[in-house]
Amino acid sequence: MRTLIAISLAATVAFGVAATVSAEEKPKPLTRREQTELATKVYNLLKDKCYGCHGETGKTVYGLEGKFDYILDYDKLVEARAIRRSFPGESKIWMQINDGEMPRKLDSNGEPKTKVKLALAEIDLVKKWVDAGVPRWPGAKPWGKPLKWEDQLNERQYFDGQYSAVAEARNGALVCLACGFSGEDMKTYVWDGTAWVETKTETLPPEDAIWGSGVFDEKRDQTVFFSRGKSGNTVTWDWDGKVWSNQELPSVPKYRSEPATVFHPVRKTVLMFGGAIPLAGGEDVVLEDGKKYTHRGTNELWEYDGSTWTQLKLKDPPPVRYHYEMVYDRVAKQILLFECHALTSSVWVEPQPEGNAPVWVMEADQWRKITPEEGLPRNQGYTAAWYEPLKCVITCGWDRVSGNQHRDSMPAYAWDGANWRQLQLDWPAQTPQGWPSSPPGKPRLLWDGVNKHVVLAGGEEVGNMLNTSLWALVFDE
Repeated sequence: MRTLIAISLAATVAFGVAATVSAEEKPKPLTRREQTELATKVYNLLKDKCYGCHGETGKTVYGLEGKFDYILDYDKLVEARAIRRSFPGESKIWMQINDGEMPRKLDSNGEPKTKVKLALAEIDLVKKWVDAGVPRWPGAKPWGKPLKWEDQLNERQYFDGQYSAVAEARNGALVCLACGFSGEDMKTYVWDGTAWVETKTETLPPEDAIWGSGVFDEKRDQTVFFSRGKSGNTVTWDWDGKVWSNQELPSVPKYRSEPATVFHPVRKTVLMFGGAIPLAGGEDVVLEDGKKYTHRGTNELWEYDGSTWTQLKLKDPPPVRYHYEMVYDRVAKQILLFECHALTSSVWVEPQPEGNAPVWVMEADQWRKITPEEGLPRNQGYTAAWYEPLKCVITCGWDRVSGNQHRDSMPAYAWDGANWRQLQLDWPAQTPQGWPSSPPGKPRLLWDGVNKHVVLAGGEEVGNMLNTSLWALVFDE
């Protein structure tokens, strides 16, 4: 009866408040950032007031055997209808708090029977969260503890160059190609776990190789880079840790900038999808929409097995976009493809619909489309990698704002098989240096096999030098 009265009272109050607010005065919907901030406050409140009895650690502390031991696990709360996303006002958490049934403290016998009504400000906080549609708090289980970026360079390192391309290499190392301002002075740097060390080699890719992409071929134990050849086709370079070798192949695709690349552990081949193909030597060309472009986007899928390139023609391909990101999900054992910054004035792409950007799954003979309820913001740059500590694919993005400059934060998300879940991640107070302003030197998430963690690698032109940056994603203990 008490619960019914509480529901009725809450509904009456809500109706009464709504009746006094005109259409013009109706509060604006919260932005995604505001929703995250609000949900985080509720998370901290539940952790402070409820976790002692309703968290896994709390069960051990109080010796309780109750079934409700997942107060901070958003997904379990939804499954148990303690959080109701379709009918937020009927969420059990809110009803119990609003009715004064929870939280409780231990009585003299050590049992949680004494009711402790929250302060009005705390109840109001939960009410605002409910009114906002019970948005998910970042870092909620099953995604584990809060994370942070940790600078891996004890002091800044500067390369004599304009821009760089970074990829994983054999023995868990990272390799970086840096292009000098002379247009001929290519240099190779290898990450040894503490610093970038220049490696002298007898052969080096030409200057234009820097505009390619790099990916580690696990089967052949080689890093593969793609560059632009004089004929306009893709030139393939292999790096074995000591020597660069130019592969003369019978079949090669046309060169394209910023394709998505990944190694497929099941097929044991390197895949390349999409990108932007130059038109008429990079000159402005009028296309079907009557506008001028320098590049045309593509949704072609190519496979490299170490001896040749082969175009794979799967059914229901994703639309033509400027840039995709591609990553292998080691739990689901499948390739994921998703849109990044899809709009640009110089590259022709297909019209972009409203709503969340879909995720595409590569299957044997077709692409399967998933439209997440919780998607990634569109028109941002993204980089993705497999994150072993959480057993999931993660991605982080940066805003492409005026002048191609980045903002002071790079939100990170985890893929749960159906939606992108924002991670609880604090960015350093001081904006890190080392984010490039133009491709292909965009930040990249890579696996640092020496230190056994994911790193975010980037570089920024400073005068005639390249200011490097390397940050590790670690648990915030």
